[in-house]
Amino acid sequence: MIILYKKYNKFILVGIFIFFIVLFALFNLFSIKFKIEEAGKINNFSIDQEEILIDKSEDIASLGYSGQRKIVKDRIGNFYIAYRKKYNGYYEIFVAKLVKGNNEKWLVFGTDKPIAFIKSDQRVPSIAIDSNDIVHVVWYGSDSEDSPGNRQIKYSKSNDGGNTWDHWKNISPVLGYSGENYWQEHPDIFVGPKNEVYIVWEGKDAKNDHQQVKFSKSTDNGQSWQAWINISVSPNNSQSRPTIIQDSTGKLHVFMYSSFGGRIHQIWYSYSEDQGNSWSAWKNVSNSSFDSRHISASIDGKDNLHVVWRAKYDNESPVQIYYSVLDNSGWSKPVIVARSKYNQFFPNVTVDKNGIPYVIWMETEKDYGFPKEWPERGKIYISYFLSRKGEFSKAKQVNLYDEGLYPGFLLQMDSFEKLPFVYSKIKNEVVKIIFDWVFRNSI
Repeated sequence: MIILYKKYNKFILVGIFIFFIVLFALFNLFSIKFKIEEAGKINNFSIDQEEILIDKSEDIASLGYSGQRKIVKDRIGNFYIAYRKKYNGYYEIFVAKLVKGNNEKWLVFGTDKPIAFIKSDQRVPSIAIDSNDIVHVVWYGSDSEDSPGNRQIKYSKSNDGGNTWDHWKNISPVLGYSGENYWQEHPDIFVGPKNEVYIVWEGKDAKNDHQQVKFSKSTDNGQSWQAWINISVSPNNSQSRPTIIQDSTGKLHVFMYSSFGGRIHQIWYSYSEDQGNSWSAWKNVSNSSFDSRHISASIDGKDNLHVVWRAKYDNESPVQIYYSVLDNSGWSKPVIVARSKYNQFFPNVTVDKNGIPYVIWMETEKDYGFPKEWPERGKIYISYFLSRKGEFSKAKQVNLYDEGLYPGFLLQMDSFEKLPFVYSKIKNEVVKIIFDWVFRNSI
């Protein structure tokens, strides 16, 4: 009896031990579920936790930066995401295609090879799609590794849903490079209602020692390009990171940041009413006493322009995201989207079909070298405008940990309930390109 007791007592102890292990595991499972649910409660938002891994990259700025769109959607619901990663030893431009399969699972294509294999480092893609579902991509880089400083604005398009891509071309070369840093960089692309393609970027030239915002366009679907022009020259100051949009009347709108002779950068705006042949003088939109940079812009169905950027509101404050809108009454006074005790960087803005703006950004305790910040990771937040209250909603986090970077929306949202976005997830020195959704239950 004593032997049996000892034998069964051993089994009882093992059973109790297993019970507590299972109990501990269940506790952690429910704890994680609770954290996910809490992270997903954004006023009327909820987060889809079935995030999709698009690709992995070695480059922390694979989705940089917020001024250029990285995601578009075609008429049948496929998504295209532009980014860069290494391929055979060089950083090249990729466009991943996200397709919903027969079993309602999303499938990812296009991550195995770049849209152009140039064999020299390429940077900062911007993507757009026209009414015929032709996908247009622009970026910058040199033609070969033998002349790495001779960076020109490059372009390619796909007529068949990203299956094949036209051979890349330099759209409108800035001549004069011979050991001088005339390189061109940070292009942004927009396709108009008549499928005209517009591109702006920054770069020096033979007459300007400082970066100037340049413009070119194509009226034949990217086959040929107008010779570049400088929009409005400021000979003593650099102009940086332009963004371009066209409204329903054909008017073109361009934003950039520059110090314009002052000590601090501001957000500046110019427009053209003749298809980019002539441009208005630059107008200060931010009107701040503090450094303002990194613009993102969208436009709603009434041609109202929605613009966000980052700036401080006093010397001791953290960096915050500001918002302004241009409507029939002019530019609104800039307001902070969602005040925080932490630093907010690289905002991106979109509008839904009702004209409501949504803003997404990254947030971190570190200032990462502000005003020339180079953030490494942070939490991703989102906020939207509450029309009835005349203010933005309380911001909530849409990722679980401090590992998000460079979030981006579509230019406009065609679904009121479901807002897709992309961002980089940095973990263990691996950069993951992530696609996810935010669901809006009601307003």
